[in-house]
Amino acid sequence: MIRLLDSKDSDSYRNLLLETVIDPAFSMDTKTITQMKTVEIIRQIQTSSKHICTGYFKDRNLIGFCHCSLNSESHCGVIWGMYIEQKQRLKGFGAELIGVTLKLARSHFDLASFELTTDRLNNAAIRLYSKHGFVYKKTTGDRVAYALIVDEK
Repeated sequence: MIRLLDSKDSDSYRNLLLETVIDPAFSMDTKTITQMKTVEIIRQIQTSSKHICTGYFKDRNLIGFCHCSLNSESHCGVIWGMYIEQKQRLKGFGAELIGVTLKLARSHFDLASFELTTDRLNNAAIRLYSKHGFVYKKTTGDRVAYALIVDEK
């Protein structure tokens, strides 16, 4: 089940966030995550007029999350912080999560386009985003940028 995360998901989100420290695509460390106040975690996952965070639940356990924030200048959705638990990868959960996140963000923000960046060596992420219609924009250092233009809601 995929749904928007809310305050009652803060502990599950923090626990999964702790797993991201082994992933080079994420820049947080264990100390930073464990010292984050619950109110900071809630702020990260709370739905607002400029942000949504979706969570993928399997057997009532949070196994993945994905953020989308509104870029007010370009009125574009920015996908960031997508993560699937290591042991749940290559099972299609990431594809489901990005698909639902895009759908919810399009509805929530009334968007026609999205952008994201990922590590240029993260081939699995690049394949996933390409399968969902994202196209290459540019490379800056070790990051690659992709964009998705949606024709109709």
